[in-house]
Amino acid sequence: MSSFKIMIITYLAIFLVLLSVDLGIYVKANESVKRTLDKAIDSGIILATDINDYSNGGIKLEQGELYDGVRSIFRDNLKLDSNLSNTVYKDGKLEVRMEYRSDGAPRVVAKFTCNVVMVSGRFIGLESRPMSVTKITPYNSEYK
Repeated sequence: MSSFKIMIITYLAIFLVLLSVDLGIYVKANESVKRTLDKAIDSGIILATDINDYSNGGIKLEQGELYDGVRSIFRDNLKLDSNLSNTVYKDGKLEVRMEYRSDGAPRVVAKFTCNVVMVSGRFIGLESRPMSVTKITPYNSEYK
């Protein structure tokens, strides 16, 4: 086998290893965001709940406190800076809102979009890959 073929095979093997690392990073990042959004929504609901409403049998959420709580917990758990970025996630955007089902029951919806930094993608001009994760409160939760 010529040295040129060995060099090509070596470069191809290195690229495939880096590509598998990128795939692993992307999958792990996606799973981390899903788990963290679940926890952040739950924590945000707890932070935004008025304790005095418990005695009335209802739970009312303050939307501003809900957003601040979800964003704060999400940032802390993923170790993101104020721009929702770090070495893995770039250009992050977090949207937290209340949606209402057809029967009028509200849902807390959180959506995180970002770019996941790639290792092997740099060789072909792909610095990052977009990712978007949306989480909604479970259907057994009712808030006003």
